[in-house]
Parts: sequence; structure tokens; C-alpha cells
Amino acid sequence: MMNVWKGWVMMRDFFLWFIILLMAGGVVLQLVVGGLYAKLIRETEDAEESAYKLVKACKLKFTASYQINGGMPNITVFVDRYLGRMKLGRFRIRSVVRFSKQLMLLAALAAGAGIYLDIRDGKHFMALLPYYIVTFIGLYAFFFISELVDLPAKKHMLKMNLVDYLENVLEPKLIRRMQEEENRSAATMRRREYAADRSRRNVGQYVSADSKNVSAAGDTRELDIPDIRRKKEYGAKELGEALMEYLT
Repeated sequence: MMNVWKGWVMMRDFFLWFIILLMAGGVVLQLVVGGLYAKLIRETEDAEESAYKLVKACKLKFTASYQINGGMPNITVFVDRYLGRMKLGRFRIRSVVRFSKQLMLLAALAAGAGIYLDIRDGKHFMALLPYYIVTFIGLYAFFFISELVDLPAKKHMLKMNLVDYLENVLEPKLIRRMQEEENRSAATMRRREYAADRSRRNVGQYVSADSKNVSAAGDTRELDIPDIRRKKEYGAKELGEALMEYLT
């Protein structure tokens, strides 16, 4: 009889500690996620100066997407997707929240299994009372912490802070930066085109001057040659007339 009693006590203690562990895990996960959201809300209130890893990752991802696509048509959708993919360690936050709820359901299932085994063994109501007490306290603590943490409200506040920062601070900054880069590129292209046009003009002037010089030299030669011929013919005529006068 003593061994049976000890065995029942050990089994009941195992179920009770297992239920307490599961419920404590669910409550702790709710607190951890709530603390993370609260931290992010504080950081996004001054996101421009924030060095927090998740905020910096959001800014870098938004900047890269904005520059690649030449804009961001729907910032709200971007923020929703980013918050949906946000991780706590190696797990996504929404998966952690779901897991905390699953722990509470598993704790309730374990309590039901313990109660069933005790009823099957013919235990009276007072022997079942610890299961009800632990389960009731655990569920109450979970729902109380869930309401106190208020994860949906914190997530909504975080979303509003991110949308406000991206729309009213980061997007205008990126627009100005892109306009400045375009202006610099346009100025550089204008300088290059001006230099190339100036070079073409200089080359054209040199070629035109050389052509004029060559043309002038050719005209001189064309004018000089007939004059020389006329002078030679006139000299020969005078020489012939002088010889005729001497002979006669």
C-alpha cells in the first residue's frame, strides 16, 4: 500500500511540475515578446539615431528596396511584411507567440490526463484538487500577462512608428539624395559634352585655316605662272626688234 501511495504521489508530482513548467514557459514567452516590442517602440520613436539591430536592418532593407525599385509604392505593406518576418533569435516572433499559446494548451491537456488517470485509479475529489488549482492559476496568469503585455496593441504602435518614420523622414531623405545624384550626373554629362564640342570646334578651325592657306598658295601659283610667261615673250620680241635695226 505504501509503495502504491508513493508511486501515485510521484506520478502526480510529475504531472503537476510538468504542467507548471509548460505554463511558466508560455507566460515567459509572452513577457519576452512584449519586452521586445516595447524596446522597438522606444527605438523607433527616434529611429534616425537608433543603433538597435532590428531598426537598422529595417532602414537598410527599405533603403535598398527603394533604390533598386526607384521608389516604394506601399510602405504599409513593406512594414507588415517586415514585422511578419521579424525574428527572436532563430524563430519568428509570430511563431514564438503561437508556441506560447500551444504550451498553455499542452499544459491543460497534461492536467486533463493527470485527472483522468487519478479518476481511473479511484482517487477522490481532494486528490484531484491540485490539478485544478495549478491549471486555474496558470491560465489566469497567462491571460493576465497577455492583457498586461497587450501584444496586438504594441505591434500596432510599432507599425505606426515605422510607417511614420519611413514615410516622413527616410523617404524624403532618399528622394533628395537621388535628386542630388541625378543632378551631379547631369552636370558631369554636360561638362563632358561641352568639352567634346569644344574639341570638335578647335579641330574644325584648324582644318579650315589649313584649307585656306593651301587654297591661297595655289591661287598665287596660278596667277604667277602666266605673268612670267608674258614677261618672257615680251623680252624675246624686244630682242628681235633690236637685231633687225642693227642689221639694216
